[in-house]
Amino acid sequence: MLMDDFYSHINKDWFASFVLPKDHVRFNSFDCVTDLVKNDLWAILQDEIKNNTTLGKMVNNLQNETIYS
Repeated sequence: MLMDDFYSHINKDWFASFVLPKDHVRFNSFDCVTDLVKNDLWAILQDEIKNNTTLGKMVNNLQNETIYS
């Protein structure tokens, strides 16, 4: 009956399709927001690098230091 397990009924499609990322032991709304912010920030930094702004140069230098150190 629907009301016996309303939570499972409402979330059944998500339960069926969700795959836990290999680098997570759990995944919640904070993880989702964190991933979105990281992706948005990376896109902004890539634009700054492409446009050769001061911030872009700083990020590029940091990347090179990380790669070569």
